[in-house]
Formats: sequence, structure tokens, C-alpha cells
Amino acid sequence: MGGLSFKSLSRERFKEKRNIVISEVYNKEDGKLLGYAVKEQFVAEEKGKQTGIYLKGGLGILDRKGLARLKLAIDKACEKVGINTEEFEDTMYEKTKEEDF
Repeated sequence: MGGLSFKSLSRERFKEKRNIVISEVYNKEDGKLLGYAVKEQFVAEEKGKQTGIYLKGGLGILDRKGLARLKLAIDKACEKVGINTEEFEDTMYEKTKEEDF
């Protein structure tokens, strides 16, 4: 029985010790793209090294259209509450380097 493998597409720090990670999801047996995952990752630090731990839950998105609709939903919510990301650039948490995980 095969499992799943994940290829990270993007990772963004949204709290001091939390990332939001969007990944492609593949079937380990045949390498077929199954869809996308949106997961929350806790970032632990020990002896100067960071480790990302994925939390239970998240969103399973079946195709590119679903991923685009997630972006649209987030954009609409930001627009409704008057958020312009450019005005928050100087206050966002330090971006996480992909190679750290």
C-alpha cells in the first residue's frame, strides 16, 4: 500500500512560530499528482536548529482550479476587511528560508 509524498510550493511565516505551507501531493507508488495540501507547521528550535512539525488538519485541494479558488477566497476576505498586503510588508514575520526545513 502506497503513501503520499509532498513537494513544498510555498511557505510563509504567519505567527512567531507557525508557517502556512502549500504543497503538491503525489502518490508514492506511481508518482501521480493527486492535488494540493494547505497545512499549518509549528517551528521548534533546539540547539540553534529549526525543525518544522506539521499539525493535524489542513485543507486537501484536488486540482489547480481549487488552489486558485482558495487564493480568490483569501483575496476577497482581505479586500472585505480592507487589507492591502503592501502596507504590512514591514511588520510581517521574518520569512522562512525553504532550505531550513
